[in-house]
Amino acid sequence: MGNSPPSSPRISSSSLDISEQRVPRPPYVDPSGFEMDTNHPEKEGLLLKKSAWMKEWRDRHLILKGGCLFFAKDNVSAPHGCIDLTEASGARPSSGHEFNFKIITNSEDFVLRASSKRSMEEWLAAIRKAMSNCLSRQVYETTYRKMLYDGQMFTKHHHDPVGRFNLNGKKDNSRLVRISPDGQRITWHKAGMNPDTYCDSIDLNSVVAINPGFTTLVFKQTGNRAKEPCCFSIIAKERSLDLECANEATARKWIEGLRALLKYGNILTPSELRQADERLKQEIRQEEERRQLALRKHEKDRNKLKAARERAHRTMHNPNS
Repeated sequence: MGNSPPSSPRISSSSLDISEQRVPRPPYVDPSGFEMDTNHPEKEGLLLKKSAWMKEWRDRHLILKGGCLFFAKDNVSAPHGCIDLTEASGARPSSGHEFNFKIITNSEDFVLRASSKRSMEEWLAAIRKAMSNCLSRQVYETTYRKMLYDGQMFTKHHHDPVGRFNLNGKKDNSRLVRISPDGQRITWHKAGMNPDTYCDSIDLNSVVAINPGFTTLVFKQTGNRAKEPCCFSIIAKERSLDLECANEATARKWIEGLRALLKYGNILTPSELRQADERLKQEIRQEEERRQLALRKHEKDRNKLKAARERAHRTMHNPNS
């Protein structure tokens, strides 16, 4: 009886797409422990999914975001699986039912069923679009990602009260600019600083544009026109980061890489980022508590061993005491 497929998901076609999400959904955690946010997807809804092992049809909430198609038991639970569309070679209708379709990957085929022909066609169109975008995402992953996370030295321009820059050549304005390890911030460091600390940062969710050349007041006041092709600005909602590169090719590559990051990076909203920061702080506190507990236990055990040795020493030298 478990192998008898229902004719369609137990949901009306009009409710397949969730336009408003009531509560944030927990992230998907891949086998390596990396968390992937699934809120604010391109498309989501209830479909039937054919299980890989038992070949049973099960209701699953599908979430399409970026190059991943996640699936969960419902629309509020953390997804327990993910189809990596960067490894998909096709998505097309499948046999067995008029609303069946499948996603073909290097490792296996994933068979899904919609509630109507229109729903199936909408899902196929969205998945094919995501797969097409994955080609550009692959370029980002192979060409730009490592560059952005490793960082590079730039000259940082800034505004001072009299509109001057690098007064008398005495101030060192070189900065190591890179993406934070969690992929949520642009950070900059002074040369020689501990890489785990930084001067300042801009949340990626606040960035509205990556502009080449002199488009900010800072550059218009401080920039050398001859070097304009080597300059760009990261424009956020309340500030800008104005950088000068060693050459035009480096500037162009960073502009392309940062724009790709904004498109394909797993960037959290401000509220999600605050929640992630709180979770990280809590994990750090818990780890510190575990470390302190282990140290206290170690010290207690060492004192017990020391006391036992002292008793043994006294007994050996004073057997009648």
